[in-house]
Amino acid sequence: MRPAAHAAPPGGASLSRTGLRLAIAAGMIATLPVALWWLGGTRLALAQGADTAQLSAVALQVLWLLRTLGLALLAPRVGAFCGWRPGAAAGLAALAPAWPLAALAWSASSVPASTLLRAEGLLVGAAIALPLAGAGLRRALPRPAHADAGSTLIAIALAAALWTGGTGLGPWPR
Repeated sequence: MRPAAHAAPPGGASLSRTGLRLAIAAGMIATLPVALWWLGGTRLALAQGADTAQLSAVALQVLWLLRTLGLALLAPRVGAFCGWRPGAAAGLAALAPAWPLAALAWSASSVPASTLLRAEGLLVGAAIALPLAGAGLRRALPRPAHADAGSTLIAIALAAALWTGGTGLGPWPR
């Protein structure tokens, strides 16, 4: 008997409300230090009469890098264990808490709107595509332990490539 196309992945795993809340909390945990650093740095720059546009641009770059690294580590594994839809939901839930801060930092910086939209669009695309890679590994590999190891290797390779700037896709200068 063939399982239905919409059936839960092997093992019956699914992402619960608690899992989504944890993804949102992870996004908030990544966003909070950047927000505090940016606000503190802006306050110091204003007290010294310095320009805050460069500080805001750096805050945007740090925010993009942290969320990209977190997404590279989270999305393939959730996709491998829970399937594509829950993985994409978790990835988007981890990205969303930073959107207000990204909008505020962008408005205070000299970064073009096209750069902001490209970076956020790439993050949303990655939040959708990376769980698909993890779910594909789960279907292609015979044992769940192999899918876990494979998704972890994908995550580490992506995070290392993004950290070193080897992909050329990020908005940060090379």
